[in-house]
Amino acid sequence: LSDTVISGARVSSSTADPNESNNTSSTTATVDRDADVEILKQISPDTTSLLGENATFFVTVTNHGPAPATGIVVKDLLPAGLTLVSAHVSQGSYVPQTGLWIVGTLEDEAFATLTLVSTMTVVDSITNLAQVLGHNEPDPVLSNNSSSAVLNVAENADVGVDVFVDRPSPTVPVVVGENVTFTVTVANRGPSPATGVVVADLLS
Repeated sequence: LSDTVISGARVSSSTADPNESNNTSSTTATVDRDADVEILKQISPDTTSLLGENATFFVTVTNHGPAPATGIVVKDLLPAGLTLVSAHVSQGSYVPQTGLWIVGTLEDEAFATLTLVSTMTVVDSITNLAQVLGHNEPDPVLSNNSSSAVLNVAENADVGVDVFVDRPSPTVPVVVGENVTFTVTVANRGPSPATGVVVADLLS
């Protein structure tokens, strides 16, 4: 469609018309083809997570119109330090290898969502960017075509302690004056190194 549509009408009669100046009329209608497509990226449960845990990214694409938006394509490729666990879209299709989300068509004020679950593999501050690559209609607001979320990944060290005694059975009591050996074992199950580890073992 063009930006304007002109409609013209003309009337005629086999009977003599004393005033032919009013036998034609025209009007012009303006067609608004703009579609303001906005993208928003969020993180759950928090912007700070531990190494080895999962983080969920939510991407929402909304068409603020006024025209329907067709052929919408979004890109959200997970950066280094994040490993994709699963991806779900409310419409269209997502290709993990390229990060392309083929959204398709959104009517005025309609929206679609992409949910990405990923595992954090490095200790760092990771920025994940999502952007609208394009659609078929003119977009009057380009400033809302990209959105990013920063995830701060902290070290995670699962430190545990176990205490063993060489006379654990109540059926073999310890005689006064005998020695009893207690063994304390400390282990770090990772995934990060554990620093400043202190163990306290008080006999009572």
